Amino acid sequence: MTDHPTSNNPPVSRRYHLRHVTTYDYADAVALAHHDLCLQLRDLPYQDVKNASVRVEPTPDMTAERQDGFGNIHHFVAIESNHDALNVVAEATIDVRDREVPMPLNTPAWEQVRALVSGDGFPDTLEPLECSLASPGVSIVSEVTDYARKSFAPGRPILEAVQDFNHRIFTDFKYEPGATAVTTPVDTAFKARAGVCQDFAQIAIAGLRGLGLAARYVSGYIRTTNATQSVADPESSDDEGKAKAKTELTTTLPINETELRGADASHAWFAIWCGPEIDWVDLDPTNDLIVGTDHVVIGWGRDYLDISPVKGVILGGGKQELSVAVDLVPDDAA
Repeated sequence: MTDHPTSNNPPVSRRYHLRHVTTYDYADAVALAHHDLCLQLRDLPYQDVKNASVRVEPTPDMTAERQDGFGNIHHFVAIESNHDALNVVAEATIDVRDREVPMPLNTPAWEQVRALVSGDGFPDTLEPLECSLASPGVSIVSEVTDYARKSFAPGRPILEAVQDFNHRIFTDFKYEPGATAVTTPVDTAFKARAGVCQDFAQIAIAGLRGLGLAARYVSGYIRTTNATQSVADPESSDDEGKAKAKTELTTTLPINETELRGADASHAWFAIWCGPEIDWVDLDPTNDLIVGTDHVVIGWGRDYLDISPVKGVILGGGKQELSVAVDLVPDDAA
C-alpha cells in the first residue's frame, strides 16, 4: 500500500488563534429562544486551550454549562426577550502538538481489535462498545459495510486497513459543498458518491461499525485558507444548517503549506479504536490524512447529532438567514 501523509507533514507543534462567528438574522422577531452550543474546545494531551470564550448577543437571560457523556462541554442559553438577530462568537488560542501514532504495520490485526470490542477482552471503558453500534445519525448499511470490507483482508493490521479505507473514500468520493444537508442519511450520501466532511466521516464510521469495529465522530476545525462559499441547506434540522449558510474565510495560507479541503466552517473526521494499548487514532477522509497539527478538536460523539455546534428551538422568527465565518490562524500566518 502506498504511504499516505500525516497532515501533510506539518510542524510537530503549532499555535492557532480561533475565531468562529455564527449569526442568525430573522425576518420577524423571536420572542423566545433556547440554544445548546457545543463550541468549547477541549483540553487534551496534545491540545492546550487558552483564553477560550463563547459569547452570545443579545445577552441571555439564563445560561448553564454541562458536560455530556463523552466529556464535551455544552453551553445552554435562554433568551426570553424579543430579538431579530442572534450572534455567537467562539474564540480561543490553542497550542497543538503532533500525536503519537504507531506505524500502521505494527498495529494488531483488525479481527483481534474487533474481538475486544465485541466482548472477548471487554474494553476498559464502554465508549468503544457504544461507538461500535448504530446510532441516530449513522445507520449500519450493508452496501457501505461491503465497500469497507475490501480494505480489511484477513489478518491485516488495523491501522493499515483503516488508512487504506480512508484513502479510498478520499479517492472515490467527490468533495462537493451543497450536495448534501446535515440531515442527509449515510446511504444517500454513499450512493451519490459526493458530499462534505460530515458525510465522509459518517460513511467511514458506518463502514467500520458494520465490520464490528469502534469508530467515533470528531468535530473541530482545520487550518483555514482563502475561500468564500455559500451553501443552501433548507432541509437541515439543526441551527448551523438552517436557511442559507454563508461561509467567509479570510485567512492567508502560509508559505509552503498544502491547501486543505473542508476549511469552510467547522470540520469533521473520524477516529478508530485500535485496542487498549493504542486507543483512538484520528483520520481525515476529506484530506486523506492521519490527523496531526493541522486539526483542532472541539469534541466527539457517536455521530454529528451528538455534537452539533449550535442547535435549539425558537418561538417566532419567520424566515432566517445563517452566516458562519471561521478563521483558524497559525501564528506564522497572523
